[in-house]
Amino acid sequence: MSVGAVVALSLTSCSAEGTGASGFSLVSPGKLTCAVQADYPPFSFVEGDQRVGFEVDLCAEIAQKIDVEPVLVPTEFADLIDSVSSDQSDVILGSMTATDARSEQIDFGDIYYRSAADVFVKSDSPLSSPTNLDGATLGVKKGTTFADAAAALPGVGSISEYAENPDVIQALVAGEVEAIFVSGLFVSYYKNLGQLDARGLGVQVMTDSASTGFKKNNTELLDAVNSAITEISEDGTYEELSQKWFGIPQANEIGQ
Repeated sequence: MSVGAVVALSLTSCSAEGTGASGFSLVSPGKLTCAVQADYPPFSFVEGDQRVGFEVDLCAEIAQKIDVEPVLVPTEFADLIDSVSSDQSDVILGSMTATDARSEQIDFGDIYYRSAADVFVKSDSPLSSPTNLDGATLGVKKGTTFADAAAALPGVGSISEYAENPDVIQALVAGEVEAIFVSGLFVSYYKNLGQLDARGLGVQVMTDSASTGFKKNNTELLDAVNSAITEISEDGTYEELSQKWFGIPQANEIGQ
């Protein structure tokens, strides 16, 4: 199995739609153009001179299953929906959660990862109770649902907000805060790298999920990608990607 792919970071002839071998509509014939986030480790980011990440690998695997070439379009999160709606890309693989409001603009396919929000502390922390944080200082990512919900955590002390999730992780490592409130997959990623020694307290008050996204009524491609993800899950490929990026066997199940 090849999970790495040399991909183009820009498209040619984006305005012209082509038809894939199986009859589905594609922005560029013979290519599956995936809109991924520009900088969102471990899902899509630049390492050296290559774009890597869980969703980068997933794009390559889906493309292989439907017998086309993978192409990446790094995109800011706020522009992902416009990317597929305006035929700049075929599918969103950008850690986007399906919501009613977003479903008015695009069609969503299957969920391809799930994670639980939890409070994490260093492994040697005296904190043990999810119902009493005992005034612990807490780090969260600014402008997220985690930041919105942090104040309601039982017994939480002062809350520090950080620009990005890596900053939140580093705040715990450096001792700037005693606990962090993040998605469990981010913690799994940094633990897998050996950069974090932490444990969860079991405060799973929210779930975080990501679904594929498509231009409205591109049903044939949506069905083909759904089938590819099912095949990837059943043939062991998904488990390999999950182990590679998160160090867990199944990133589409809560509670690992």
